[in-house]
Amino acid sequence: MEWFVRAFIKASLAWLGLGVTLGVAMAAQPAWIVYRPAHVHMNLHWALANLGLATMVAGFGLQPRLGTRAIPILAAGGTLSALGA
Repeated sequence: MEWFVRAFIKASLAWLGLGVTLGVAMAAQPAWIVYRPAHVHMNLHWALANLGLATMVAGFGLQPRLGTRAIPILAAGGTLSALGA
């Protein structure tokens, strides 16, 4: 696995961990609900990045059968991954 793929996965897991931790802290301290936007965006970063990665993998898997018709799937996955990053 390339170094940048490992770094991307580690960053995604770090954002997920931080988002979950902030969510638990908000549940324990209701006054911390003011941090909800940060919590949402931390988890959204992780979800978009992983959804994009899964879409790209599907596109690469379909490319031998679909040829150039798989390009929109690859493009959608790349866009989601970029938005997640």
